Parts: sequence; C-alpha cells; structure tokens
Amino acid sequence: MNSSYIIAIPSYKRSMVLLYRTLNFLERNSIDPKLIHIFIVEEDQEEYNQIPTYLYNKIIVGVKGLPKQREFIDNYFDEGVNIVSIDDDIQDIIFANPHEEIPLDEFLNNAFELCKKEGAYIWGIYPVGNPFYAKNNKWYSTHLTYICGALYGYINRPKNEDIKCVLTYNGQNGEDFERSIKYWLHDKKVIRFNTVCCKTCYFGKDGGGLGNLQSRLESMEFHCKLLHAHYPSYTRLYIKKNGVYNLRLRDGSKQTLR
Repeated sequence: MNSSYIIAIPSYKRSMVLLYRTLNFLERNSIDPKLIHIFIVEEDQEEYNQIPTYLYNKIIVGVKGLPKQREFIDNYFDEGVNIVSIDDDIQDIIFANPHEEIPLDEFLNNAFELCKKEGAYIWGIYPVGNPFYAKNNKWYSTHLTYICGALYGYINRPKNEDIKCVLTYNGQNGEDFERSIKYWLHDKKVIRFNTVCCKTCYFGKDGGGLGNLQSRLESMEFHCKLLHAHYPSYTRLYIKKNGVYNLRLRDGSKQTLR
C-alpha cells in the first residue's frame, strides 16, 4: 500500500526518548523512514543529530513551545497534506479487539480514507493506555470527543484561522482540547477510533516534553477553567482523584457511533 501521509514528531530535549520509544515503535511497525519528520528547537540540534539518520527523513528546526511548534509544522507542509502527529514517547499502538488489528501503515491510511468518506479533517484514538477499557466500544465516533495530542491525524489547512488554537497558544496544556472543539465547531465532525489505544507516558519524569505531572497541575487547572469559561456548552469541568483538573467534551446532539 502506498502511504498517503507524512509523520511529524515534535520533540524537545528528549532525543533518547524519541530514539528508544517513538522511532523504535515506527521501525518495529515497518513505517518508511522517508515519511518521518522530526521537529526540534535550534539549541537541541547537536543532541538530535546523534540519532541514526536511517531512522528518519529530516530533522527540522522549528520554534519553542508545543502549540507554536504545531503551527510551525502546519505552515511547513502544504495545504491538503495528510499529517500524522506523534509524540516522542509513544511505545506502541494497541487494538482492544484482536480481530480488528491491522498493520500500522494500513491503519493510518484507512484513517484518512475514513476522514474523506465522512467529510472530517481530524482523527484520533481512544485516550487510555489500557485496552480493557476500550474493548466494548464501538469502532469509531463522529460526535464531539477529545482528540488526544499524543497520536492523531489531520488534513492540513494552515491558512484556516477558525481551527487554530488561540486560548492555549502560549501555554503548555489544553491545546488538544481546544483543537478538538474548534475542529468540531468548524466541520461538525471529528473521528475517534474508540477501540484503538496507544501506550505512552502522559506525564513523564524524564524532562522535556510537557514536563511532569506536578509541574503541570497549575497550568492544567488554568487552561481547563479558561476553556470551560469560553465553551460552557461544549465542556464539563471536573477534578480527577489525583487532583488534576480535566474536561469532558459534549456537543449536546445524538452521538453518532459506528
């Protein structure tokens, strides 16, 4: 199958995490290295140049700050390009129902084909690492749901101001919630594969990335409250048992499940 997408990996001060997790994950799944683009900041270039070049296509120097780097990635690629955005610490992709399991390249191609069929411009996977919680879900949904930033795909529209993250642009948290809402408001569909999960560490202890849980608590609370205040009809604010503020998304319509 000819791949219809490129892969963009934003990474910050975690070259070895990237090497032993995401790049290892992509290599194990036979993803063509020519598809892989790594986006870093200038101060880290020497560090990332130590990664074996056969594992990727290009290392591109972008800008600091994840929302800003994502915008840089959008502007780097052409309109209409299918982009798979992957964090630098993804260890595996997991199909909750073994009979649905297909090669990663096939899954990614199929995800964009489904976007075209449904008239959607973004897709994501179920935001848990344990497939036990996903095995009874329907295959995919198109209503407003959280598209986690760890691994998702989108059809590039760099000039579309309506889908750009504004409230979280200068922050470290909440941009994937804002993106989910904005895509749904603009397109009236976001696709999420509810029986597919990924193994990752959402709050790492190894520096770089978005930082560890403790360092993010205050920022998460601020951005969750900010997004809820801006989109009260589409969000519900709640606090997890570990004290982390979070959001649940809802569109108030009948949920469309496949």
